Amino acid sequence: MNFKERSETVRVYVEGQIGKHQVNESPELNYYLNILKEENYEYYRIIKSEYIDKLPKDWYQSYYARSTYYRTKGKSMKRFIKLIESPCFH
Repeated sequence: MNFKERSETVRVYVEGQIGKHQVNESPELNYYLNILKEENYEYYRIIKSEYIDKLPKDWYQSYYARSTYYRTKGKSMKRFIKLIESPCFH
């Protein structure tokens, strides 16, 4: 799966969960976000800022150089997809 496909997978999953519940009321989404937050706060920040809070595209500039941001975003999407594919909620 390439970067764009991973981004679309995360976006569709998050929007599906938000469509079913309010963000704070989705037990499945909150479960995965809490794991991500405990494992790597940077991954959590990126997923939350990009896909849940939908901050402006340049939000990351206060935290990361562009190359660091995209490298970390790629890793965060891979990890998040592994979590949502895990059998915990399935």
